[in-house]
Amino acid sequence: MSDGRKRSFWGWGWEDRFPDTASRKALGEHAQLMLGFAPERCDEPPSLGAIELRAARMRVPSALDGIVSSDHEARVRHTYGKCYRDVVRGFRGDFDSAPDLVATPRTEEDICSLLDWACDAKVAVVPFGGGTSVVGGVEADVDDRYA
Repeated sequence: MSDGRKRSFWGWGWEDRFPDTASRKALGEHAQLMLGFAPERCDEPPSLGAIELRAARMRVPSALDGIVSSDHEARVRHTYGKCYRDVVRGFRGDFDSAPDLVATPRTEEDICSLLDWACDAKVAVVPFGGGTSVVGGVEADVDDRYA
């Protein structure tokens, strides 16, 4: 974004728009009045730096260095879509299915080079557009045939 704002890595909306603890506790009190029961706890979302990821299981050829990264933040931000299940796992700090690598091709040639390498290396490629998938389509859930 041109204004420097970032979308939440674990849920919908902007990182700087998540209600603070006091606001969330007040919402819980309101829920108790409306629903007749109170939330059991008021958890804090994880910080990006607190998310632990397994090491990437592969290295990328130097020819793809400019378009493929194993950057921690990129991997976290590309782990899930935004369906309820994904948001809950993200809020709980569960990023066990983070992709090993994130590609950001800019040209058709980049895409061809990336897919050629992935095919030869038996690396699964999961397209990730705007990241709003509500059907689990962006999660890197692959079987043992792929790296």
